[in-house]
Amino acid sequence: MAAEPLRLNCRLTPQQISLLRLLVSGKSRKEISAIFEITKSAVKQRCDVLFQIINVKNDIQAAVWAVRHGIGQQQDTEKK
Repeated sequence: MAAEPLRLNCRLTPQQISLLRLLVSGKSRKEISAIFEITKSAVKQRCDVLFQIINVKNDIQAAVWAVRHGIGQQQDTEKK
């Protein structure tokens, strides 16, 4: 079962994984926009795409999904 998270994570880009880690850490979209140096609407777009990929509806569900699939609070918040 340890291979399952790796397989699921393969379809996510490094940027999407970074976004998930920020959501897990409780960052707001405003904070995420500052970290990535993009607008809040661009963060919303990226979240919408990510949510479709992982089949969730909001930030909380995405954070729960990330934890369940082995994507935690690692230091991966570099700008993309």
